[in-house]
Amino acid sequence: MMFTAYGDINRVETSGASKETSQQDRLGYSGVRASETMAQMDSERMNNYKFKINRVGNQSGIDPALIAAIISRESRAGNALTDGQGDHGNAWGLMQVDIRYHRKEGDWDSEEHLRQATGILVHFIERIQKKFPNWSREQQLKGLAEGEDWLKGKPGSGTNHQAAGSRGPDVKRTFLFLVIACP
Repeated sequence: MMFTAYGDINRVETSGASKETSQQDRLGYSGVRASETMAQMDSERMNNYKFKINRVGNQSGIDPALIAAIISRESRAGNALTDGQGDHGNAWGLMQVDIRYHRKEGDWDSEEHLRQATGILVHFIERIQKKFPNWSREQQLKGLAEGEDWLKGKPGSGTNHQAAGSRGPDVKRTFLFLVIACP
């Protein structure tokens, strides 16, 4: 399936994991190399969710690699969660839906949770597409990444796809590797 309605994550320009992000794994480097290392660390756990990720991605028109990227960045494929929660108890599930703004749907690692979080993602991609119709789909994805609070229902200004925050590059570059793990 071609994932063109929301852009091709492989065509989003990025610099890779930030120094702050790479320090989570005590890496002494940042950038694309750090992103690839972190993806490799998460790949075995990510395989547990491969079927669900592919199914939700195919149903929603979102590239499964983007879903896998968000899972890895937000919860390290579940490894950073306690009883399904992260962010000091404010976020739920593999994709870390902020439960101050959304109700929990499904178990933390369920297809139902992935469908909920992906639905939220699609909603905000479509908002960025409407706000910036002249941007390419890839610029819209990068602009969305600027607003890292989309799972809370509060996207960032999304006004500058060139200055997207660290999560956009981390998400994309860390998980080009997962395109192989979740084709």
